Amino acid sequence: MKNLMTLLVTCALAMTACSATETKGKIGSPAPALSGMTWIQGGPVEIKKGQVAVVEFWATWCPPCRATIPHLNDLYKRYATNDVAFVGISNERVDTVKAFVKQMGDKMTYPVAIGAQEVHAGYMGAFGVNGIPHAFVVDADGRIAWHGHPMDNLDKAIDAALGEAPGKAPAPAVSGAKTPKAPAKVPAGINPKQTSDDSTYGYTKENPVKLGSREEFGGPAASRVYLQHLRDSKFKPFTFDRDGSFGGGPDDHILDRYTLVDSDGNPHQIFIDMYHPENAPLKCKAPKGMYFSK
Repeated sequence: MKNLMTLLVTCALAMTACSATETKGKIGSPAPALSGMTWIQGGPVEIKKGQVAVVEFWATWCPPCRATIPHLNDLYKRYATNDVAFVGISNERVDTVKAFVKQMGDKMTYPVAIGAQEVHAGYMGAFGVNGIPHAFVVDADGRIAWHGHPMDNLDKAIDAALGEAPGKAPAPAVSGAKTPKAPAKVPAGINPKQTSDDSTYGYTKENPVKLGSREEFGGPAASRVYLQHLRDSKFKPFTFDRDGSFGGGPDDHILDRYTLVDSDGNPHQIFIDMYHPENAPLKCKAPKGMYFSK
């Protein structure tokens, strides 16, 4: 019976991303050095003054970890110009991780390493975290600024750390700024009934857009149809990329998160629950502040 319980607990930790109560570690505490590492790809990465770093713990056998890799890779590329350091740390055999990284190719280009026991203890152990994937953001002062699931607002945590970087002036406040309203005259090709200024259609994790397709394996196709018909405030189409699966939504369905870039280069994120074949993509509302072509 004892062995059975041990097996069940081990499987639960392996298949889910878990949050845990902090123990010795605290936000604002100095980040441990990345010493004694075996570098599989890129590196070495150091925790150093003046540079923001993302330290993520993962494993090849962990499905949630594999699902976050495209998102991490996108963030690695996005923040390259900000000199943000990234590293994915596993505690598996070198040959196992090396083969996995090789197989991933350009889908996983950020530095990867096998972490020493002290590194795992300094981050995961100090914060009482048992589940993976789990990421830590280290600010430019070398202190832990955030930790959590890599798909849960990691980009916002990085932005916050960059905003606090030494020597970076805060963005000036815009006095009297107002939220622009939709033009009174809607151009040809835009369906005014499908515009959305209502906060109900924010399409967050808690309130995803629900669409689907009756065709077998048609979910991703339904998402593309929906996204291809969205228009920005200038009534121009978005470019979009799937960040990956985010986890269970209100209906216990796996949600997909997409990043959309408008014609001015501004990113937007929406969540899509594509397991609703009763909802045709072209009948769903546009996200708040966006428009829908006919």
